[in-house]
Amino acid sequence: MQHNEATVKVYFTRDYGAFKSILGNRDLSQRKINRIISDIENGLDMLRYCPIIVDRDMNVIDGQHRLFVARQIRSNIWYVISDTLSLIDIARINSNTEKWKPSDFLNAYLVHGLEDYKILDEFVNRQGISLGIGIKLLSQGCVSGTGITQKKVMPDFQQGKFKVNHMDYAEELMAVVKRFSSFNKHLTRDFIHAIHLLLKAGKANIDDLVRNFNHDSSQLDKCDSVKDHMNALELIYNWKKKERHLIF
Repeated sequence: MQHNEATVKVYFTRDYGAFKSILGNRDLSQRKINRIISDIENGLDMLRYCPIIVDRDMNVIDGQHRLFVARQIRSNIWYVISDTLSLIDIARINSNTEKWKPSDFLNAYLVHGLEDYKILDEFVNRQGISLGIGIKLLSQGCVSGTGITQKKVMPDFQQGKFKVNHMDYAEELMAVVKRFSSFNKHLTRDFIHAIHLLLKAGKANIDDLVRNFNHDSSQLDKCDSVKDHMNALELIYNWKKKERHLIF
């Protein structure tokens, strides 16, 4: 087999102060730092064989954990200088390898000023919901589902393609959800999805449901699934009613 020589040069140094952090990079994970150190101690030199990537100004585009470890154990740090890769490029690369958490992608795209990600961040923080719920709710108008469209939600988010398509409905849904705030699981995916199904069915008077809920919410306390929440909400709705009303 012929081995062709690459034109990319790999450098190394112990001048750790030459490297700079870049806004938007993910937070350091102690778990990952410990794993890299353990690999090195067991003979797998992650630092030598996985150079970090920097730009011409020595901003670390990828590899801040390896740099931290090299500084901590006083080892050489190997690096490649890239004229073309940006933090967004690294985010898109990591979307295929799943190295980054959703919050890492969000932070990277916030720094680069992507408007839909700003809207998402504000909405999630204001509503007190998880990032995963916010992504699905704003992009798809629901927090659960199947099919090709649903499967594209997270890859699109990771690759910088996230779009806010259902802001008005998301606000409407969360306004109803917040009326059940005395229920400590009201911001979970299962409960939000149950309220979504309730609104889509359009068979219940929300004021009546909330009034009965405020009188006795105990039916919801043992719910562990969307179906459990739906059944409990229907029982609450029918409290003291002479005839049963189906609300889903």
